[in-house]
Amino acid sequence: MRVAFLANGPGEVWGWCRPLIKEASGRNWTVDVHLLPCPFASGREINALSRLPATILRHRTTAGALRCFFSAEKYDAVLQLGGDLFFGRLLAWRQRIPLACYSYGRKKGMKRCEKVLTSRPGLFSSERLEIVGDLVLDSLDPGTPESWRAPQGKRLAIFPGSRPNIRRKAFFFLKDFRSHLLKIDPEIELRVLLSPFSEESESRLWSESGFSVWTGTTPAGIRDADLALTQPGTNTLELMYCKQPFVVAVPFSFLRQMPIAGLVGMLDRIPWFGGALREQIIRKAIPRHIGKMSWPNRLVNESFVPEFIGEYSASRLADEIAEVLRAPEALKTQRERLHELAAAVVPGAPAKICNILERMAADHERERK
Repeated sequence: MRVAFLANGPGEVWGWCRPLIKEASGRNWTVDVHLLPCPFASGREINALSRLPATILRHRTTAGALRCFFSAEKYDAVLQLGGDLFFGRLLAWRQRIPLACYSYGRKKGMKRCEKVLTSRPGLFSSERLEIVGDLVLDSLDPGTPESWRAPQGKRLAIFPGSRPNIRRKAFFFLKDFRSHLLKIDPEIELRVLLSPFSEESESRLWSESGFSVWTGTTPAGIRDADLALTQPGTNTLELMYCKQPFVVAVPFSFLRQMPIAGLVGMLDRIPWFGGALREQIIRKAIPRHIGKMSWPNRLVNESFVPEFIGEYSASRLADEIAEVLRAPEALKTQRERLHELAAAVVPGAPAKICNILERMAADHERERK
């Protein structure tokens, strides 16, 4: 089999594409990963996947992707993991091959897919829907944990983000945050988990500022942590499957760095006032999503994972985190809720998806004959 995987943002590349590449390579498939144009990209997706047995093709523009699709070698199937389904539909039409899509939500164009795949029941409906499990669960590597210096009850794991502009902003914010938090309790240890999309030099920068730094796997980095502090995104699913209590923070001072798709995301390109206009639109839109910025909250339609969204300074957020750490019973309750949600999904999504792709390709070949 020769397959094309279409992906774009860091979460999809690391949490979805990576375990699929490993499964496909175990079947001796040839895999091409097409990284589609995306406002959420970190710029280091190729680097993150460089050690895996796949050809990585990054398309910075729509025109570049189209040129590649019209000259690409023949595939047996296409699996769209992220981005506009226009790309997957075009490639499948061009080569007359089957198209499948894996998604957590409904997308325009799914009716044109032969199979629509998702992680668990209840996310959305489709005539061609199959529940295959969560690729994020299969992407988690236990790794080798490292002991914390701080005693239990004072261990905070921090995820500063996968995109460089957000991490730069987070570095200065979290330096102030750390200073305020240590004034409240000098024994608290702050461990920063740098994403696979970080530069190698960043580790020393964080370490010299007083943070513990972790560059290994997420499950190993958060082992024995009391609480994790993160942004919205795939990290919230990783934390759920690790049964790790956490909070989500979106200080409004980060809105200029927040990636947004579509026309709103393009407002930054307008000189003088574009960035400010974009920020005001986001400010008005965010209240509708408060309480649903983390995946566990969205799955149960309930705000049991704390979300600190709004005009939060470093000192105010430090006060909130200190309060959460002082409530071990609430953290225990959250851990139990996360365990329930995680238990609803079993590992094995990559094998199920590859089996489906094999059947699709075989059926398509029989029809052609």
